[in-house]
Amino acid sequence: MRCFLAIDLPDPVREHLVRVQSAVRAEVPKASYPKPENLHITLKFLGEADERQIARLVDSLGRVKIDGALRLTPSGLAFFPPRRDARVIVATMTGSEPLVAALHLAVEQRCRALGFASETRKYHPHVTFARSPRGVPHAVRQTLTESLASEWPGPEMSVTEFVLFESQLHPQGSRYIRLASFPVGRPPH
Repeated sequence: MRCFLAIDLPDPVREHLVRVQSAVRAEVPKASYPKPENLHITLKFLGEADERQIARLVDSLGRVKIDGALRLTPSGLAFFPPRRDARVIVATMTGSEPLVAALHLAVEQRCRALGFASETRKYHPHVTFARSPRGVPHAVRQTLTESLASEWPGPEMSVTEFVLFESQLHPQGSRYIRLASFPVGRPPH
């Protein structure tokens, strides 16, 4: 099964991002857009995993401990790659950066110990809005950034868990199934 680890979004954040995504869609109509229920903050893409790997992963991730109140806020648009015609449009998420970094590092270490490939790029929490195979020219990026400036910051969210999802590919789009959830953000003792 094809799996990933992510932070799910509460309704107020999801609704805010869907509104912003609609404005992006108006400027970049030929991109592909995830369904509103599929918006999330990816912690780690795992790829294909069998049931044994998943069972070991669930056991290991259940021991991740992050102390403190982990909060994130949608804070603006970003485009990847940043210097050429962007193929990916995202909402950046800021707040509690040290705790998010600690969570990401703990997840990476446990996944690597179980044989999943390590991510080499620096982690930046974000929600992917759109993928544009043709790329988004700089002028359109500038227009979007300026026209949506009043949308930021969005509503703050408290992160209380992260989730192991299975991604099932269907002709009408991906469907994400929750396989397990793991609590985070315990108050310090």
